[in-house]
Amino acid sequence: MARGLSDDGHRVTFLLLAQSEIDLTDRPDINWVTLVADRQDPKPLAWRIRTHRSLGPTLAKLHATYPIDAVFIVNPDPWIMRDCRNAASRLRVPAYHELTEFPDVVA
Repeated sequence: MARGLSDDGHRVTFLLLAQSEIDLTDRPDINWVTLVADRQDPKPLAWRIRTHRSLGPTLAKLHATYPIDAVFIVNPDPWIMRDCRNAASRLRVPAYHELTEFPDVVA
């Protein structure tokens, strides 16, 4: 999907929640931003709390730099999905995710 959007002239940025880098040297037009690189925390709840606190401000910073047209959420964690939907909503940006047809599951 990212390649297709990029080929059509859209700017694509991935907000990575657990990885520090992804090698796509053949696609310099696709950007990668790391939110929380260290998921190896011995306490998974600590990682989720750091993600919860960082997600909204990071998305707002990206939006201020390059206006966001849409957010595609590819994360099945309901807490993170809710945080991302709320952050997108505050920016008045539509958010789509794998449970879009069942918004009450996340809300």
